Amino acid sequence: MKNKLLRSALIVGSLGLSASASAITLSEIWDILVSSSTQVGFTGTVGNQAYSRPGSLAGQSGQIKVMAANIKGFPEGLQGISDGQASLFSSTYIAGQAYDIVGLQENWVRNYAVMSPLSQTEYPYRSDHFQGGVFSFGDGLSTISKHPINGRQLHVEYSSCKGTYSDFITNGSSPDCETEKGFTFTEVQLAKDLKVHFYNTHMDTSNGQEKTGQFNQLKHFIQQNSAGYPVIVMGDFNAWIDNGGWQPGPNQSELGRWASELGLTWSCSQVSYAAGNTNINDVKGPCKGVDHIAFRGNSQISFSTNRYDEVHQSISDHNPITATLSWTNHAAAYSSTYARAHTASLLNTHHNTRIQAVYGGNDEAKNMPAAAAEWETFTLALEQKGNTQQWVDHRCIQSGDTVSLRAHNGHYLRATPHNNHNVDVRASVLLGWEKFVLYNHSNGWACLNQNDKITLKTAHGKYVMADANRNLSASDNQLAWEFFQVELGR
Repeated sequence: MKNKLLRSALIVGSLGLSASASAITLSEIWDILVSSSTQVGFTGTVGNQAYSRPGSLAGQSGQIKVMAANIKGFPEGLQGISDGQASLFSSTYIAGQAYDIVGLQENWVRNYAVMSPLSQTEYPYRSDHFQGGVFSFGDGLSTISKHPINGRQLHVEYSSCKGTYSDFITNGSSPDCETEKGFTFTEVQLAKDLKVHFYNTHMDTSNGQEKTGQFNQLKHFIQQNSAGYPVIVMGDFNAWIDNGGWQPGPNQSELGRWASELGLTWSCSQVSYAAGNTNINDVKGPCKGVDHIAFRGNSQISFSTNRYDEVHQSISDHNPITATLSWTNHAAAYSSTYARAHTASLLNTHHNTRIQAVYGGNDEAKNMPAAAAEWETFTLALEQKGNTQQWVDHRCIQSGDTVSLRAHNGHYLRATPHNNHNVDVRASVLLGWEKFVLYNHSNGWACLNQNDKITLKTAHGKYVMADANRNLSASDNQLAWEFFQVELGR
């Protein structure tokens, strides 16, 4: 039966056949066996603190410093680093440079040594350390943050891989399948109203269909779980963006196309490389390594790369890469963003019409091709928060909140259970039929923002729909006719 202890013994035995065997001590062999065999599952990370919601809003602009670092955290018997080297790296290259978020790869057996030198005041948040299961070694991925990690974190193993211990022993190829290479997801809260979905990945050294499968798995996860959120992806991709440098267009590599499909921008592509202008090795250039940092914003936040560097150090065979990302908060451009009520019009995205409380039309509601005048303008008000999580902003409208829409004549938009779930503006009193759950499909968590795409769920579990005949009703679907683009009054 194949288990971790036997597999560990195999790799130790294989080292005994190598020229470097004389350098391996009994304590190092024990380190290999213990670290890969008895530490099982998730463990709390030394110094990690419980989530505490930031008290301040994001403001108009800011910046964060991020670093991706492959620290070669094997036991020394496997040509890895010692506890002393791990601690030195942590104190010198993490704390010493005041990074906001750090993504580590190959942090397999040196987690305590890496985390211990970090101040709990400066770096209070660290992801759980996944040390594997009975038949595995863990993924070697860790996230360190100055900013709160709100409890949403996942370790996901890639379902495709290439390379076993047998391959390692016979031909020296990397045993990628024997470690749970994959990616981690953490939700980092930079401010009360600013969350970033942070991904840290370590991909196989091989290329081919296994690597394609890993690209696709990460892409699909981001598409399904981070729609509408700002995203930062970093790590050891074991792939170049393009062998000829950064070349947007049809000559992009598979990694380049992958980023384009996700709307990601490579930090290295935003720096103009010239010898002496950055800290990048002159031979490699800014986009010619296998470690990368990519990002995308959303309707609230946009990112740009202010600085991109390579950290020259002697501990690992991978020089860490860093980026200083500047961000702009577009929601701060108008004062009504952080509000429980807005003057708003709803523009139907499919027919290019607005919801209108028809003047003199027996309190009808239509979707009409009209400018956003008084009869096309509603007071969109928060009636009830959608959940009680501690990171919810109770001062503004967010996805999942219950809202009302009051027309210019003082009546409320409502959806009745009669006449195919008719939608009208005949209600002078706010009751159940006049309330809707607003879902923000542009931004799943931040305050409602200009031009966000939303759907409105009625009290009867259906969705407000604007059809091709300019009628409003309620539908079971969330397709094109059920989506509206919100225009906020300034």
